[in-house]
Amino acid sequence: MLLLLYVDNMVVSYAPTAAKVAEEIKQVLATADKITKLGTACQFLRLEIHYNTVRSITLSQTVFIDSVLKQFRMEAAHGAATPLDDKVRLNFAEEEEDGDVDPNSYQLIVGSHMNIALATRPDISMVVAALSRYTSRPCARHLIAAQCVL
Repeated sequence: MLLLLYVDNMVVSYAPTAAKVAEEIKQVLATADKITKLGTACQFLRLEIHYNTVRSITLSQTVFIDSVLKQFRMEAAHGAATPLDDKVRLNFAEEEEDGDVDPNSYQLIVGSHMNIALATRPDISMVVAALSRYTSRPCARHLIAAQCVL
């Protein structure tokens, strides 16, 4: 049995053999606070939950990723074979280098990448870690690399 809890959102997930114990736990929780039973979970904290016929569960973030693309005006972007070209060298910008970008917008993009990487796309984790090193002083090449991940 799994009890997923985040602030005031909760999902109780259990095998059919644990249904009786799960109902007892729900009753105990209901005595402490009001609980609304919404049925089978199909979404939890921006995660979409898909139940497959072979008794497996698939998680995705299609709606969230589409909203991130829309937020940064990248909905027409096309996919890439890798999240970052291996020829791109990320380093701190020199003082005289032009093309500094707003740190807040860069941080929003990298934060969105982080949410996606942690939840459903571990394949972009390495690039997100590299991009997050420059959140205090991003320059144009960092923003371009972050947009390439989108």
